[in-house]
Amino acid sequence: MSKIMEEYDELIDLGLYEDALKLMDEALEIDPDNAQVLNDQAVVYTRLDRNGEALASYRKSLELDGNNKETFSNMGFFYLKLEKYDKAIEMFDKALEIDDTYETALSNKAATLHQLGLFKEAIDTYRKILGINPENVNALINLSVTCYTLREYDIALRFIERALSIEPYNKIAIETRNEIRKMV
Repeated sequence: MSKIMEEYDELIDLGLYEDALKLMDEALEIDPDNAQVLNDQAVVYTRLDRNGEALASYRKSLELDGNNKETFSNMGFFYLKLEKYDKAIEMFDKALEIDDTYETALSNKAATLHQLGLFKEAIDTYRKILGINPENVNALINLSVTCYTLREYDIALRFIERALSIEPYNKIAIETRNEIRKMV
């Protein structure tokens, strides 16, 4: 089973989603109650915009393993993609009930809060990520962007400079810094 999972992971990395789904079907023939394969299958269906199939796979995965933070977080991203923000936050929160330090769920929740215009809540969530991992460059960039949105340019510049001190050649951070400098 692990060999099949490794093979379909490689196919996913190459963007060969239909081929990956075929291997997942093989894996599910061997073990129809494998929650991880169902979660992975749902992620691929999400990427292919096969939303009904994605939702069915997420639900079955959670029926089999209702304590899987990754599945809840992935399901949250699924709802975020569909612009069902309240449902997305609900799923991210369920992932965080399982592991309140799960950076992926925190990051996606913060992005959702930003989308909703709940900037202060997004900032609090990004700061929580940085409390867990002070060198999380994506959190620093997104925190900077959120501060920029609030016209807190000096604070935004401070966070983006911190991101660049960790990853000096990060294109997004460089572009963000250049945009902020126009306002300072």
